[in-house]
Amino acid sequence: MCPKTALLAGLLVFLCLPLPAAHAAAAYTVTDLGTLGGTFSEARGVNDAGQVVGFSNFPGGGGSDYHAFLWENGVMTDLNAADASEGGALGINNLGRIVGWVQTPAGQSHACLWNGLAMTDLGTLGGDRSEAWGINDSGQVTGFSLDANGIDHGFLWENDLMTNLGTLDGGTYSFALDINDSAQVVGYGNTATEHGHAFVWEGGLMTDLEGLMSAHAINNLGQVVGWSKTPGDETHSFLWDAGDATDLGALPGRPESWPWDVNDRGQVVGFSWPPQGSDSTRLAFLWQDGVMTDLNDLISSQTGWILQEARAINNQGLIVGSGRIGDETHAFLLTPIPEPSALLLAALAALALLLRRTARR
Repeated sequence: MCPKTALLAGLLVFLCLPLPAAHAAAAYTVTDLGTLGGTFSEARGVNDAGQVVGFSNFPGGGGSDYHAFLWENGVMTDLNAADASEGGALGINNLGRIVGWVQTPAGQSHACLWNGLAMTDLGTLGGDRSEAWGINDSGQVTGFSLDANGIDHGFLWENDLMTNLGTLDGGTYSFALDINDSAQVVGYGNTATEHGHAFVWEGGLMTDLEGLMSAHAINNLGQVVGWSKTPGDETHSFLWDAGDATDLGALPGRPESWPWDVNDRGQVVGFSWPPQGSDSTRLAFLWQDGVMTDLNDLISSQTGWILQEARAINNQGLIVGSGRIGDETHAFLLTPIPEPSALLLAALAALALLLRRTARR
């Protein structure tokens, strides 16, 4: 056997050996998204293109006066700069359309939609306040609004029409928080006898999700994340899937948890918090494959960050939220670092291809 052929044979044997087991969660780089000139920002949504939305305080406003932002390729754009109104961006779809809320000239908060920098007021269900929380890739928007009687109801907005989603049987209020590409809407409301019932709304029918007290997000597989109470009366994150509710637990030393988002890979993000009266802070988590991990353990300890709340995760595993950096709270973006085994496999595959071509000469 010639040396080149022997080398190729040996390499192919090496490639067939089992790779080291992957870690339960990847490591991440952390990017500070900055602010609009103030001292605070919070990221609320990220799409599969890596565009991030949220809100930040700004020069000339008070500490709790916010403008909506879009962050893309290192640049944070003020979505409220044109009219100087207050606002916040709460969701974005894969076409770059953004939803949230904006303050009207009359001082009311209305659900709104940004398409580029152009903003559309989505109106209300008859009251003086509404917020849009979710938008799917068809442009359907969901959120909640006060009706003419001053009671919150979930809504679905499409084709310039806001539709009241109603309530669970016997209930008086509802809040809608997310929508997937199948137009399934999730949220929470009350029944005739109890508060705190999660629901999924589809095609005009609102169904009680038994096992959850509130539903916060739904992916395109119909998996839902929300929270409920444990037998010990602790708040825990839950994943609801085809009728089964799985307790996701909480981080060590922080007995309670709250989920915010789930992607199409079933990865869940949120935060976990310490016992009442503790001086410890809340910490952001990632749950996947049955394990909840503190995201602070997955970034370099030299960054200076305390990741406090993870709000959204896209299908590439990018995570956004907010945390402490220095004395300020800033929006962050976490980007997965490829596993070494994956990089090694790619390099060896390229080398094998090169050796095959050489052996044929």
